[in-house]
Amino acid sequence: IIVDVKGAINEDDKRRIDVKFDACRITILNSPIDFTIPLGIIGPTGWLRTIYIDDDIRITRGHKGSVFILSRTGRK
Repeated sequence: IIVDVKGAINEDDKRRIDVKFDACRITILNSPIDFTIPLGIIGPTGWLRTIYIDDDIRITRGHKGSVFILSRTGRK
């Protein structure tokens, strides 16, 4: 499942990104199943705030208290 999300930097807090889930794409590998369901006005909204970042890792907290730890998988 792929979820399309749009985000914008919050002008009052540059470490915060306001997000809106716009669509949900369902695809199954090696099959013809691939369709998108637009979420429109029912799409959930929230925010993420970066609490730590360096060259290899970013730690972010969501508006419901979830913590996301992301690591860089490769460099360009």
